[in-house]
Amino acid sequence: MAEPDEPIPDNRIVFKQFVKPDMDNLKKHMTRFPLISQALLFVTIVMGVWGVYAGALGGGFVLDDWSLILHNPTLRIQDLSWSEIQRIVVGLRPVSTLTFALNHLFFPESLAAYHAVNIVIHIAAGIFLFFFVQITLGLSSAKAPSGINARFSAYAVSILWLFHPVNTQSVSYIVQRQNAMAGMFFIASMLFYAKARLAPKPPNARLWAAGCALAGVLAVGSKENAAALPVFIFLYEWFFFQDLNAKWAAIRGLSILGALAVALASVWIFFPQILPMGILSRGYDIYAFTMEQRLLTELRVLVYYITLIFFPHPSRLSLDRDFPYSHSMLDPPTTLASLLILLALLGLAAARARKEPLFSFCVIWFFGNLVMESSFIPLDIIFEHRLYLPSISIIGMAAWALWKYLPSKKAVAALFCLALSAFSIWTWQRNQVWGKSPMAIYLDSAAKSPEKARPFYNVACEYAKRGRAREAVRWLELAKDKKKELKWSLERNLSLDPDFKAIRRSRAFKEFAEKISREK
Repeated sequence: MAEPDEPIPDNRIVFKQFVKPDMDNLKKHMTRFPLISQALLFVTIVMGVWGVYAGALGGGFVLDDWSLILHNPTLRIQDLSWSEIQRIVVGLRPVSTLTFALNHLFFPESLAAYHAVNIVIHIAAGIFLFFFVQITLGLSSAKAPSGINARFSAYAVSILWLFHPVNTQSVSYIVQRQNAMAGMFFIASMLFYAKARLAPKPPNARLWAAGCALAGVLAVGSKENAAALPVFIFLYEWFFFQDLNAKWAAIRGLSILGALAVALASVWIFFPQILPMGILSRGYDIYAFTMEQRLLTELRVLVYYITLIFFPHPSRLSLDRDFPYSHSMLDPPTTLASLLILLALLGLAAARARKEPLFSFCVIWFFGNLVMESSFIPLDIIFEHRLYLPSISIIGMAAWALWKYLPSKKAVAALFCLALSAFSIWTWQRNQVWGKSPMAIYLDSAAKSPEKARPFYNVACEYAKRGRAREAVRWLELAKDKKKELKWSLERNLSLDPDFKAIRRSRAFKEFAEKISREK
């Protein structure tokens, strides 16, 4: 084995082992608690998370829940035979889809069961996060001593993240179990990789590595955005084990790019339905914005995401948010300002990478976990659930900065308690909206997005399902002239949407449908 200061040979790829002095430093930054104290703390956290999310247990199906869960025939399995399960595992997102099928099999009439599983997934993700942050802070301190206590800081980061209001959409919106599961397995895979690299014996290392690979497969099987995991494992190795060695990164980077190219080609050949030709051009056909407008707008969305993590008041949270488009760098001017802010953040991360690797890795974590859903891929402009993984880095950076630069540790503790209290109250308040009814969440979205048609249309559908034709038509009137986000045909929706079945013969609905037909 090479000595700690021995350079990596030019002619071969070497993973330097995490040497003894660094391991001692890692342990030094982890205050040991009695097992009973840790158990009591985790029990308190679990009870607290259940407490703030209990209000959402009665919440109904909204938006994509209807097509992907309630009216999805794939989920209607009759038993646990292979023939039944096979229908699920050969489709998209088989891991999370299988959990929905099991929910339907064992608790077909229970909305609370769907929500309960989501809460358990969120708690499990928080526990994995605690251990991952603890190890990462220890590794960072071993490279660049900062005086941060890894165990206490890991508790702070994981608790704030568990109670953060922005995560309510990933937990309380039933179908976003896909997002939460992908996040849970993503964090678990990163944790298992770190454990494999720190394992003192090869058999243990191989076991943790197998767990890392399995968790990675399950993450991608839950939602596709977890496909970035290999890149993050590579970056984690480079930052915290290879001391940002440029030669190692160049050799390994080429290997990873080659492997990704082979994987992409294999998917294209054997599963062409996943990556159909023309997906970008056809994907934008349903939206009222172009790819250029989306790319420009996402610059402002990213900055907005950061502000939302720091100040997630319920008044700023919405299931179906309206966000004004950017048409050029100066229309609006905040587009250019946002670009400069983001470039400054990336530049600072690059400049401080060697002295403060933890900060730089957190910046990359934030942008890297948003790159798929906040770039050129044709998707809705903004959704809070996209912050499930990225929010970890912003919370982590804030905790790291306060601990490092605030002279009074009592002040740090006071700020932590203040933030936790605010997050807990706001998460509880937000879940009161999620738990009332689909109507409540749609009305909330309509109030916060007055120029977007979909929230108003969804309110109309809820009134229609209740047989209240006049109220439904009133909300359809409000929706009909709004073209924000989606290109849609109201006339086609009125004739085909089953939600209007109960009022289709009413006078008010017939008159409205005739008026829409004349205006076409």
